Amino acid sequence: MKLKVQLIGTANVLANITTWQKIRFPKEIRNALNLARLETENAAIRFCPKDTGALKASIWSKMESDTEAIISDGVYYGFFVEKGHQDVALQPFLIPGFEIGKKKFEEEMKKVLK
Repeated sequence: MKLKVQLIGTANVLANITTWQKIRFPKEIRNALNLARLETENAAIRFCPKDTGALKASIWSKMESDTEAIISDGVYYGFFVEKGHQDVALQPFLIPGFEIGKKKFEEEMKKVLK
């Protein structure tokens, strides 16, 4: 399951970023997103239930562009763990991880836009 994180996921921050700031601070915006990506990945790993450990070990992330990051797992059943299934209890790990990463992004952007 891939979770594609884009800047639009943090609407409150983006609403306050002008075009001028996007041009002036592209490196800082990318760095903030990269820190949020790492925070999300680490949180997803912490929240991931451990049965065999395969799901936890398969979680990865990468920067796709200056404004996009991918956080994903590499097993076919990750979606069922995240969302639940009739035979699998709901055990979200990516979405709670994303919420932590989103807070990190907002904190970093507040520093940039002071």
